[in-house]
Amino acid sequence: MFAPLGPDDPREIGGYRLLARIGEGGMGTVYLSRTRGGQAVALKVIRRDFGEDTEFRRRFAQEVRAARLVQGYHLVPVVDHDTSGPRPWLATVFVPGLSLRAALEDHGPLPLPSVMRLMGCTAQALVAIHTAGVVHRDLKPGNIVLGRTGPYVIDFGIARAADTTHLTRSGGLIGTPQFMSPEHAQGEDAGPASDVFSLGLIAALAATGSHPYGTGGAMTLGARIANTAFRPPRLDGFLPQLREVLEQCLAADPAVRITPAALASLCEPWTGRAPDGLDSWLPGPLAAEIARREQALPGPPALPDPPPPLPRSGAGDPAPPPGRAVPPDPAPPVPAGTGERTVPPAGAVPPGGVPAPPAAVPAAHAPSAPAPSAPAPSAPGPSAPGPSAPGPSGPVPRAPGGSRRRAVLRVALAAGAAVLLVAGTWLVATRTADPGRTPADGTPGDVRTPGGRPTSPTPGPDRSSPDTTAPETTAPSPEQQRHTLVFENRPLSLRAPSGWDAVSVDLDEPRVGGPSEGSGTHSELTLDSNLSRWEFLTPMGRGAGPTAEQCLRGARTDVLPSEIEEEDLSRTLPVGTLLCTVTSDKNIAMVKVTKVVHTSDGMPDYFTEVTLWRS
Repeated sequence: MFAPLGPDDPREIGGYRLLARIGEGGMGTVYLSRTRGGQAVALKVIRRDFGEDTEFRRRFAQEVRAARLVQGYHLVPVVDHDTSGPRPWLATVFVPGLSLRAALEDHGPLPLPSVMRLMGCTAQALVAIHTAGVVHRDLKPGNIVLGRTGPYVIDFGIARAADTTHLTRSGGLIGTPQFMSPEHAQGEDAGPASDVFSLGLIAALAATGSHPYGTGGAMTLGARIANTAFRPPRLDGFLPQLREVLEQCLAADPAVRITPAALASLCEPWTGRAPDGLDSWLPGPLAAEIARREQALPGPPALPDPPPPLPRSGAGDPAPPPGRAVPPDPAPPVPAGTGERTVPPAGAVPPGGVPAPPAAVPAAHAPSAPAPSAPAPSAPGPSAPGPSAPGPSGPVPRAPGGSRRRAVLRVALAAGAAVLLVAGTWLVATRTADPGRTPADGTPGDVRTPGGRPTSPTPGPDRSSPDTTAPETTAPSPEQQRHTLVFENRPLSLRAPSGWDAVSVDLDEPRVGGPSEGSGTHSELTLDSNLSRWEFLTPMGRGAGPTAEQCLRGARTDVLPSEIEEEDLSRTLPVGTLLCTVTSDKNIAMVKVTKVVHTSDGMPDYFTEVTLWRS
């Protein structure tokens, strides 16, 4: 079922990482991929010769848009596409089963209950397809997938896109002749009734393993089908219940054929009402094969390895980035009994009787030296005056431990000088950065403490003279050092979904999720056709430049509204716009708008290139 990618196979299409090769048909090659949320998708890449035909591209885009309107049961919806790239492609939900063609080749005909359920469920799918104004035109066993819960129709409406290419104009025939309707085989317009005729041929083949028009090559059978009005197929060998249904499907006149809705009702008694629904609708060996294929489905691609953790500098702290100065740790207080004393809290009275100086002194009040005429404060109680206070009969002898008090005083004065130095540096830096700054009271040079009291300015150099100090060197910021490029300029198409759906955009992958994924936790953007707008799920801004730092700055400063309406998209997000955001995975994503294609039935299509940095 799944073949490994060959040397000529692409590894990625439209932001989808290809996991395996599913098969190849008349219009292109089908690959297996997955969405960010893990949903399996089948991605069909159109043949190069088709993609080089301008008319094919136009019709292909038209048919894909119509196919995206189809919603219903027992069909595989189109969830994404690109019709303007070098190789057009479309993505559908992947059903882990096998085609009816492969089932008939490997396991033989189906029993009558399975055939009736096949017809009824496929008719339901045709009702949804025709309601959306689409005709399949190439319904055949290879375009019906048998899954665990029933049959599923694929590739509806896409064959019409090839009708006007150089292949058909030069005599080629698009479609499968042995499963065409008479009008289609005769080159006439194929409407919804044509799909019903094709379903009748498929049911007849599934029940017996033989074509109702006999044996022969594809063109031979196609010629017989074209002459159905003169030579109808022989149905006398079928069971009566099935023959009654086939006769209504294989009528030569499209106007008298049974409608898909009536056909679904006619087959409804065969679909069963068991609690397990259609889980047991196929024979045992065929059901076991489908279960085996479900288990063999490749899982999501492995995510890139996370960045290695920063080296530890010890004690559990990460090492600082290269080039950054490491601030010294504050000196811990010295334990008692080591010959030094810690500074007591302000106002405390040590054993010597002298109150300890404050632990921190504001810069504007830090004394440069004790005033010689100022008497030392007296300790409360009967103790003697301080050591510098003169007594009536001469100096008072210093109490024991005076050297310790002097050490305490020196520590306090050193701390005050350090605070003064820091405050002076801050003052110089502030005035240098803003020379015209005037304090709140309007007095030039006025310095205010944290409490708001004005103080005298600290003497400093004449600012009218040239600054001869060495320029300050600035280490790179952490943001400039920790951004690692994950991928660059990866193409991503942002197209609004059809109908009333909304799709989510995950920029970490990058990937556009299908309607069933909604706006998951890994999404940064939602394209909502119902409300006709883009909705940003993470703050999005215009990047100031192509680097990670410029992108991050734009995401934080030039922030866009969280919602942009359809009529404002082209004006707000023209070609060349750099959209930047911090993603749900905490990476930095830049989305460059490279092309905008306006459509007649909805929001414009945006073609972008995504760059991602890991923070």
